Amino acid sequence: MNINEKAAVENLGGQKELFKELLLYCLELEEQRWKDIQDSFDKEDFKEYELRIHALKGAMLSLGIDEMARISAQQEKACKEGDRKRVRQQHADLYEMYNRAHRSIETFLKSYEI
Repeated sequence: MNINEKAAVENLGGQKELFKELLLYCLELEEQRWKDIQDSFDKEDFKEYELRIHALKGAMLSLGIDEMARISAQQEKACKEGDRKRVRQQHADLYEMYNRAHRSIETFLKSYEI
C-alpha cells in the first residue's frame, strides 16, 4: 500500500518530523483503534461504528494513505445509507486493508529520512 508522503507533508506545512511522529503514533494506536472498531461492529452499534470509521478515514487521509482512506469512505457510506448487509460484507476487507496499511507504515518508516 502506498503512502503519499508528498501530500501528507504538504498538509502538515512541510513538517517532515511531525509526519514521522504521526506515523509512529498511528502504529501505537493500531491495536486499540481496531478493538474499538470491532467492538462497535460486534455490538451492531452502527452509529458508533460509522463515527470510528469516519475518524479512521480522516487519519488515513492526513497520513497520505489514500487507499485505506478510500476503503474507509466506502464503509462509512454504507453505514450512512443504512446498508447493514454491505457493512457486514465489507468489514473483513476493511480489517485486511487496515492491517496492510499498518504494515506499510512500518516498512515506510524503516527507510524514512528527515
